[in-house]
Amino acid sequence: MRTAIVITILLICTSSSHAEDQISCGDVLAVIQQTISSIGKENFVYQLKRNGQTHAILALSAKKPVDAKTSKWRLLEREGESLTYCVASEGIGIEMLMSLHTGSPPAKYGLPSSGQPRCFEPRPNALPGSLEVRLWANKELGDSTVIHLSSSKGDKDYTFLTSNDNTGYWILLEADKNNINNSCYRSRGDASDIKVDYWPFKENTPGKIQ
Repeated sequence: MRTAIVITILLICTSSSHAEDQISCGDVLAVIQQTISSIGKENFVYQLKRNGQTHAILALSAKKPVDAKTSKWRLLEREGESLTYCVASEGIGIEMLMSLHTGSPPAKYGLPSSGQPRCFEPRPNALPGSLEVRLWANKELGDSTVIHLSSSKGDKDYTFLTSNDNTGYWILLEADKNNINNSCYRSRGDASDIKVDYWPFKENTPGKIQ
């Protein structure tokens, strides 16, 4: 009995210590350092901007975006205009999708300010929601890198698109894991930067994310 109690206490302490190491939201540097420590030194990081300010950061544990069922990823999003970032989602599994920019989307979508519906609206004989919303996003951006991200946090998976021209326009879509018809625009921006093997620690500190 005494041994069982000791083991239980050790498990609780270990669990508590681990929980303290995990930051859901915090100062940008602390959250990025935690993210890169988890992802690893070999990484590919998208710094996603809107109106000259970083809005989100997508980190992949790979030298470049490729199909990788065992690769980690993490999505950070900024809290308004503050320097607080939160872990919006994370997971294991990166799937490269075909750019469908030459397709003919049957409907238009966008964020509320666009005047278009943000989410798929079911109707007879419609395409699956996740595909239809992605078709329009891809049409907006033109030839793009398209990445499907399988999430282990929450009930949504994500599709990230970024244009292959020099501007780096980007769109982030989300869809319910159990209902791909519940698919929506999540966010978008007008520029993106890429950092390879990003390591935000003292021995090799890259440019500050603003």
